[in-house]
Amino acid sequence: MRPLLISYGGGHANIMIALARELAQRGIEFDLIGLTTAFAAFQRAGLDPVDVTALLDPAQDQYWLDLAAPLIPADGHPDISHAQTHAYFALGLADLAGRAGEGDALRQIAANGRKAFAPVSIFRRYFARARPSVVVATTSPRFELAAIRAARASGVPTLAVGDHFLVGESEAITSGDFAEDLVVLAEGVAERLRAFHRPLPRLHVLGNPAFDVLAARPSDAARRAALRKQLGLADCFVLFWPLGGASHSGNGERLLPAAEVTALLGGLARERPGLRYLLRAHPNWPVTADPLPHGVMCPSDLSPEDCLLVADLVVAESTTLGLQALLRGVPVIAYGHGDLTQYPHFGWASLVHSAEELRGAVLSGDYLRPPPQLAALVGLSAARTVDLIEQLHGEGVRAAGLELMQ
Repeated sequence: MRPLLISYGGGHANIMIALARELAQRGIEFDLIGLTTAFAAFQRAGLDPVDVTALLDPAQDQYWLDLAAPLIPADGHPDISHAQTHAYFALGLADLAGRAGEGDALRQIAANGRKAFAPVSIFRRYFARARPSVVVATTSPRFELAAIRAARASGVPTLAVGDHFLVGESEAITSGDFAEDLVVLAEGVAERLRAFHRPLPRLHVLGNPAFDVLAARPSDAARRAALRKQLGLADCFVLFWPLGGASHSGNGERLLPAAEVTALLGGLARERPGLRYLLRAHPNWPVTADPLPHGVMCPSDLSPEDCLLVADLVVAESTTLGLQALLRGVPVIAYGHGDLTQYPHFGWASLVHSAEELRGAVLSGDYLRPPPQLAALVGLSAARTVDLIEQLHGEGVRAAGLELMQ
């Protein structure tokens, strides 16, 4: 028996990568399932994952594979194979048909696509074969949530690891059949969940393991100086603006295009001597910019973390980099989208809603600085979370031993 880690891609995969590396460093064997884009992300990180096809039972699932074939979306992701998508839909369909009947299952998938999936029965079947000691997931819906619920129904300890502020996930978290233990980013997140006055997991304020790379290092000062010199920003006050990856944020609010951002920041630079700006294009939304008289476009080989190291101030719309800046101790002004990013509501950053409000804050220097205690949330999160995984692993092994004795 050993821990089983499972997640979707994106930032959730980065959590699992940090935990997997910490487990490996301690010599603890574990299993790792990468859903959708996480499988390729795990492979690129040098890990040894399996993908969703590992959940298939050839003897039982061929019918569902055949039935699901016409349901598969035509547009795929380069990091997701056709076989993985096929298995994902077949397993989701098989479970849904078992609960609602085949006809209703097909109608739900036609109406809602993959959002209809919650394959608890598939994971119960898999866990009976794999026998994990503890199941570790993030707070994602669908397959991750199904894995948590299946593990609980199977008597296996469960741990979910939150990424940010868990606003959209609060309904599932307080449902009564979520993970028994939950790692959250900060005490404010725990307080918000407690305010629901509904059943909660045991809450552990341990930070986000994926953000441990933001911890301060002795070499930071020298690297910051070298990077600023390389970018021609050595003696400047550097305002960093990470550009959006789409025309609108996740809640439908408009994001400023690059041309509007450069016009806005160019005006600020003309009014505040010594101010220069650094722009970073989102990987999903490349930007071709003419030479910027008051700013620099971030080179493609400069990491987001290096951009934060260079910056004196970050202005962020809808991006995780705003939160990452705060954890690094860099002041942030949130340009709108406060209900989505949330950190202004915790008093960690200033919030402005217009170019004029931003101008006033930047020129006066009247904006919030991140609370010093945020620094304690990075650097040891993975280690502390793996301490908890080890504890739950021991409980799972002991419980399985007692069950066998009975």
